Parts: sequence; C-alpha cells; structure tokens
Amino acid sequence: DGTADDSKLPKYRIYKVRNDVFPGGPVVDLSSEMKDERDTYDNIRERYETDWNMWPVEDGAPFIDKNKNGIYEPEYDIPGVEHAKQTIWYVVNDLTEMPFNVSPTHRVLGIEMQVTIWAYDNQGVLSNMLFRKHKLINKSQNEFKDMFVSMWSDPDVGWAPEDAAGTDSTNNMVFAYNY
Repeated sequence: DGTADDSKLPKYRIYKVRNDVFPGGPVVDLSSEMKDERDTYDNIRERYETDWNMWPVEDGAPFIDKNKNGIYEPEYDIPGVEHAKQTIWYVVNDLTEMPFNVSPTHRVLGIEMQVTIWAYDNQGVLSNMLFRKHKLINKSQNEFKDMFVSMWSDPDVGWAPEDAAGTDSTNNMVFAYNY
C-alpha cells in the first residue's frame, strides 16, 4: 500500500545463494568466499544455507519450481536464476525522505526496485560475466509520465587514468578495458 515497513527487520538484507550449497548438500570449495569475506567455511556455509531456506519468494525473489506447485519449498525447489552458479537478490525503495531539495509533496516517489544479479559457471563466455535485472514497481498512487533510469559505473581495470569503456550495440552490452 506504499507504507514503509520496518527496514531493521532481519528479512531486509541482501540474499545470496549458490546452486551447490544447500542444507544437507555436499562439501564444496568456498575458499574464494573465505578469502574475500575473511571468514570461516562454517560461517559462510551457514549464511548460504540460511538464505536458501529463507529465500524471499513472497517479495519477488526468483526460484526454480521443481515440483511445479507454485510454492517455494527449500527441500525441493532451487532459489535463484535457473542454471546460475550464484544468485544475489535484494529489494530497495525510496519510502524515506530524499536528501536533496525538492518540493515536500515529491520527496518520496514510492518506487520499489527489485535487483537480481547472477553468474554462470562452465557456460563458455557466459562464465566471465555478471547479469543484472532491475524490476521497478510503482508502489504509490502517483502517475509517472516521464522517467529516466540510468546505471553509472566506475570500472577499475588496472591503472585508473588508463581505464576506458565501450559499448557493443550489436550484442547489447557494455565493457571496460585498460589501454
């Protein structure tokens, strides 16, 4: 209804799952996560399993409905994007006042954004890419007649003064490189 929920509830966080790390699943290599997160195998595995069990389908997170009953059941179904090695999902909104100077009646637009980020493994060239999906939902009574949405990135591929970016319109993608 456009009313902000308590953002401090434990369910409001960034969720992350891997298709090979699930409750009761096999021991898998988590060494890269252990290095990146500076944490133990057990702690990282516990977070993956918690997110698997608590995957927020009711809020819009994608899942593979293995038994085709329309209900997410962690013991049967797979959270995330089909065939993805890892999926990250979260939701953000603007239901708090914006810090910049706009008319008091327009400080909150009432827009929710659901973000899905995923990656594949052993899929040829797809193994070296991240995919992102942004779903915008108007949770307000306002009608938006004109709207611009943009993504900004500051890629670092080596020494910053030699970084460059390009667009491949044929393949509908952007890329960064160091010259």
